[in-house]
Order: sequence, then structure tokens, then C-alpha cells
Amino acid sequence: MENNLTIVIQNLEKHLSERIEKLWRVFSWASSILIAIAGGMVVLGKRETLNFNMYELFLIFSIILILTIYAYLWISENLKLESKIRNQLDSIFEKEIKYSHLQEIRPDKAIFGYKLVILLLGVAALIATWINF
Repeated sequence: MENNLTIVIQNLEKHLSERIEKLWRVFSWASSILIAIAGGMVVLGKRETLNFNMYELFLIFSIILILTIYAYLWISENLKLESKIRNQLDSIFEKEIKYSHLQEIRPDKAIFGYKLVILLLGVAALIATWINF
């Protein structure tokens, strides 16, 4: 029984590690793109008068919006899966090992995290796009 429990815990820990890595990759990728767009628009706006057509600004706006929404939803889904894995680990530790303190140190309960940062970066990129119009 104890050997099976060890295998289950190791498997859950492996899945949790994969979730955390994927979460970071999506966040890192999306935030880098949004920062680059915002920074690029600010730098361009300071150096010269931007003569973007309305359809070009709408295209940039659409790209930012799609990227922000996609990253937000993907991160949300990933955090839900991470939370489910953590709940299973918490349950095993509480029932089998009588250790109930894992819930106190769970990072997935943070109020300020990946999702809010992605939304803020998306808003910043949108503002940077339209500020020089």
C-alpha cells in the first residue's frame, strides 16, 4: 500500500511540475510579446509622428486583444488543473500522513498573480497603441 501511495504522490508531483512549467512558459511568452508591443509603440511615438491608418491600428488592437484573452484563458485553465492536482496531494497528505499544513502554503491561492499581470500588460499595450493616434 505504501509503495502505491509513493507512486501516486510522485505521479501527481510530476504533473504538478509540468503544469507549473507550462504556466510559466505561456506567461513568459505572452508578457514578453505584450511588453515588446507596448515598448515599441512608445518608442515609435516619441521618435516620429505615427501615421498609422485606422485599419492598421485596429489590426494591432486585435492582436493585443487576442493574445491577452488567449493567455488569460490558458493561464486560468492551467491554474484550475494545478489546483486540482494540489487538492489531490493535500487530500493524500491529510488522510494518509496526517499532515494538513499544505493548504497554508499553496501558491495557487495568491490574489495577485499571472492572470492579473497579463491583463495589466494587455491594457498597457492597448494604451501605448492608441496614445499616439
